[in-house]
Amino acid sequence: KMNCWRRHRVHAQDLCDLRPSLQDAAAKKSENDDLVAKLFRQIETGFRRRDHEYAKQIFMANCVVAGNGGKSITYLPKEKLQTVLANFDILVDENEVQHLCLESDSSRDSINGVYFDEFELVLRRTTRLEEWIGSLPLTQVIADAFPRKTGIDLLRSAIDLSPDESSAFFEALQPTIERVLRSALAQLKEAFRITDSHGRADGGCKFSIATLSCGQISDFHAGIEARIGAPSLS
Repeated sequence: KMNCWRRHRVHAQDLCDLRPSLQDAAAKKSENDDLVAKLFRQIETGFRRRDHEYAKQIFMANCVVAGNGGKSITYLPKEKLQTVLANFDILVDENEVQHLCLESDSSRDSINGVYFDEFELVLRRTTRLEEWIGSLPLTQVIADAFPRKTGIDLLRSAIDLSPDESSAFFEALQPTIERVLRSALAQLKEAFRITDSHGRADGGCKFSIATLSCGQISDFHAGIEARIGAPSLS
C-alpha cells in the first residue's frame, strides 16, 4: 500500500510539473492563431483595396458633394482621408495627408481633399515590399507547379484540372513558395545587414552610398520579360 501511495504521489507530481508547460503551449497556440487570423484579415483587406467597385462604394459613403463654378464636385475631404485609408491598411500621418491633398487636382479647385481617381491611385500605389516580391520568380514557380498534359496547351490544361490534380497542385505549391521566400528573405536580410554596417562604418554620413543587392541581372531581365513579354527582334 505504501508503494502504491508513493507511485500515485509521484504521478500527481509529474502532472503538476507538466501543467506550466501545457499552459505555455496553449498560450503560444492562442497567440499563433491570433496572428494567423490577423494575417488573413490583411489579405482580405488587400483584395478589397484592389477592388474598384468596393473602393468606389467606400469613397461614395464618405465623400462630400460641393458646388464650384456652377458644377458639382465630389471629393473625399482631408479630415476623413486618414481614417478611410487606415481601413485599407494604409497608414499615413497628418503630413502625408496634407501632401496627398496638395498633390491632388482638387487643390486647384480650392477643395481640400482628393477625387476618386486619385483616391484609387493611393490604394493601388506599389509599396517597396511589393516591388521586392515582384522581383522574385514566383510567377515561374506557380507555372511550373501545374500538371502537364501531352498535346494540350499549357494554359488550357490549367483550367481542365481534376479535383485530385488541383489538390496535388496546391499541396506541391505551398512548400515550394515557402522555400523561395525563405531563401529570398535570407538574402534580403544579409543585404540590409551589409547596408547597415556601411552606415555605421562611415558614421552615418548623409551622402554615403551603399549598394542593396537583392538579386542578379538575370532576375531583373526575367522580371521585365514577365511583365511586358520577350523582346521582339523583328
